Amino acid sequence: MMDLTPLRQHPDFRRLWLGTAFSVLGFQVSAMAVSLQIFRITGSTFAVGAVGLVSVLPLIFGGLWGGVLADTRDRRCVALAASLGLWVLTGLIAAQAFLRLDSIAVLYGLIALQSLLHPINQAARGAIIPNIVGLKRLPAANALNMSASTVALTLGPMLGGFLVAAVGYGWTYLVDVGTFTVGLWALYRLPPQVPQQAEGEEQPTRGLSSVVEGLRFVRSSPVVAMTFMLDLCAMITLFPQALFPAMALVVVGGSEAVAGLLSGTMTLGAFLGTVLSGRAVRVRAQGRALT
Repeated sequence: MMDLTPLRQHPDFRRLWLGTAFSVLGFQVSAMAVSLQIFRITGSTFAVGAVGLVSVLPLIFGGLWGGVLADTRDRRCVALAASLGLWVLTGLIAAQAFLRLDSIAVLYGLIALQSLLHPINQAARGAIIPNIVGLKRLPAANALNMSASTVALTLGPMLGGFLVAAVGYGWTYLVDVGTFTVGLWALYRLPPQVPQQAEGEEQPTRGLSSVVEGLRFVRSSPVVAMTFMLDLCAMITLFPQALFPAMALVVVGGSEAVAGLLSGTMTLGAFLGTVLSGRAVRVRAQGRALT
């Protein structure tokens, strides 16, 4: 079963874990609401799927730059700044819903900005965990973090669909604003998280050169490159969320809550895997285990 030791022994990790769980839950609520709102405005599954197109470049750039910032800056400050930006952007998404702008361009623009900040936030939060729990407890802490994210991926879309059907888009987005506030509080309570260097270790490079260095490392490591490619293929081919609004509202003839239910049930298997992840820390042949 899952190892809960990091939650019991490390109050800072407990707060960070709780804040991350609420933040991811709210983000999934908003993501479901955005898909439903775009489909309501356009009636097009392509328009819903285009959210991925407007997000991909900001996600790539944010992911690369987020790693640089997490390696060279105070990770708490980086995560706080990115989370505050995401909090403001979610508030703007709520505002456009209350104002009934019904503008796809506005939604796409706000989503693109969110996609830029989200990986920066995630990179900084992930880099904080080893500082808090130490290397010995890191596998268990990562499993707990994954379990929180998986629960949020399951419940978030369901809650998002239900809220849209019950109270409308604006109030649904405000739920995300509220949950992100919990994440900001958790980060604010942390002490400074300056990157630690081992004795004799070279100072990390900064700026674009660090990004290039990271890409060279991926290219030189077959295992890392293969992992990246497998994850990319899975993300592109195995997530049909863009179809769920049309399936729920047109094919099935149900409400927005049905779309949330369809999206949320996709991650139930992943949740079961994280519950049984306690033995993973003892696995030595990781490639064989994944196969």
